[in-house]
Amino acid sequence: MSFGANTTDPYVQLGNSGLFVYRVSLGSMQFGWSADEAMSHTVMDAYANRGGNFIDTADCYSSWAGVMGGPENPGGVSEKIIGHWLKQRGNREDIVLATKVRAEENAENRISEKNWEIIEKVIEVAEQSDSTPAQVAINWLRAKPWVSAPILGANPPKQLHELMDGLDNELNATQIAELDKVSDFARSRTSLEQ
Repeated sequence: MSFGANTTDPYVQLGNSGLFVYRVSLGSMQFGWSADEAMSHTVMDAYANRGGNFIDTADCYSSWAGVMGGPENPGGVSEKIIGHWLKQRGNREDIVLATKVRAEENAENRISEKNWEIIEKVIEVAEQSDSTPAQVAINWLRAKPWVSAPILGANPPKQLHELMDGLDNELNATQIAELDKVSDFARSRTSLEQ
């Protein structure tokens, strides 16, 4: 993918790397679990057709699917599906691929009361701004200077299009402050936050 002087919008620079990626990354956690290979290829096609060039994966994705009611598999399935898609489409040079290794494989439910408060506030802001909660969550992350490209996941292309259609629904300062307040907890701060 080539970039001219002013062709980075809707692309963002990935840290200080010199790489420019689409403003949201496509997560692949669902590939090989709730989205089979054909559906995964359809989702990646839809993402790439809208300008997307940044796909996130991990070797543990879907290794826990059996525990969650999905098909049993050893992990690494999403990476194989992405590799098949890249080979079939011949677009490896156009895609930035991010991965992780040895991620935690714990599928336990860890929803706390604080999580529910955050979810309720996201829903409230969504109702105020004529957006979906998922669109609000993505745009809330995009408002943070230390987040290059939030990761979104989608099973059918319709879900992907709905998420991407909301990328220009920016949150106002009050909405961001309310979300920040409800989600504030003790954690490490990046230099951009200080």
